[in-house]
Amino acid sequence: MAKPQSEPAEVATDGASSQPAPRPTHPLDYLAERYPSGGADGGYQLVVNAGTLQSVSYELGYGVELRRAASNEHPELRFLVRYYHPTKAQRQHPWETRIEVTRDGDPNTQWFEFHPLGEENFRYCVLAYAGRSNYAVNEIAQASILSTAPEFELGVSLGFGEIFHCGSGGLSIEDFRKRVAFDDSAFDAVTDAGINDLKSLLPAFFALPQDDVLRRAIGDYIALRTLPHTPLKVLGLFALLESILTHKPRDTDPYQAVGRQVKAKMQLLDHRFKRPANYGASRSRYSDVLLKLWSALYDVRSTIAHGSPLDFTQGIAAKLGSVDVVHAIVRDVLRSLLRQMLEEPQLLKDLKNC
Repeated sequence: MAKPQSEPAEVATDGASSQPAPRPTHPLDYLAERYPSGGADGGYQLVVNAGTLQSVSYELGYGVELRRAASNEHPELRFLVRYYHPTKAQRQHPWETRIEVTRDGDPNTQWFEFHPLGEENFRYCVLAYAGRSNYAVNEIAQASILSTAPEFELGVSLGFGEIFHCGSGGLSIEDFRKRVAFDDSAFDAVTDAGINDLKSLLPAFFALPQDDVLRRAIGDYIALRTLPHTPLKVLGLFALLESILTHKPRDTDPYQAVGRQVKAKMQLLDHRFKRPANYGASRSRYSDVLLKLWSALYDVRSTIAHGSPLDFTQGIAAKLGSVDVVHAIVRDVLRSLLRQMLEEPQLLKDLKNC
């Protein structure tokens, strides 16, 4: 059994551990203390999963900039995370620590140690915005799902104007803490190429009507993203994929079964995807035959849907290895499919009905 060591409750700016200061009863009290004269218009929101930026900062347009948080913003972010997302987890502030994993002879036992990063290496990255509304930040975060850049999972926010305003950032921090509890690979690296791809799609995305089918699908995707990481979450991702690609089959035509529709249509879309789907090593394990890979994925889907125990030691799904691999594949394919809905909306409508 792994025996991780406790993380300090707080990490001071010099990297030394310290006890947390008494917490004000409300964030606005804290902000009033830090900014007795008020603040200028604008604000920022934490991107919880952005660990590194290839460039110093990125101007994304629409008054939004992606950058590393400034040193004077670290205490605010730390405070807001602690206020809105109190936790007893050993790793309370993964943005300020790194993990060291050691093994002591026994391959089944791992020891985790958390070490302060030092302020210059903190992983707080934010989407900073001008004006009094973070509308553009939320639009860009949704658009990032369609890009080759990492998804921007938003966390706590802080805004200024005539009054201070702040928010919890929803469930992203809770979900991220679980993923990063003992694994730093949950942090994403933001690259210039990914940001360029994101910027290229923003005009079309901002122009979408609020009731557009793509916006509804993205909303469903985000809702699924925040669910606990279980096989039922994987089933939900399959259901969203099927709602985009398939029509209700006729009982008299076995070739219209939902699984058959998905397998056939995924082969048609594979070479058209503007954002290539990432199948990882699984594609080569099935000899680069997409039909075989999707047959294996649907074998797993069927097993989950019927409440049977998953077994990756035998059968067609053995080469997939685990439900985590299935989750990663279906989630990434969904991102590519959502991107294609933006690029070729009529094609996706026609494909759904054929």
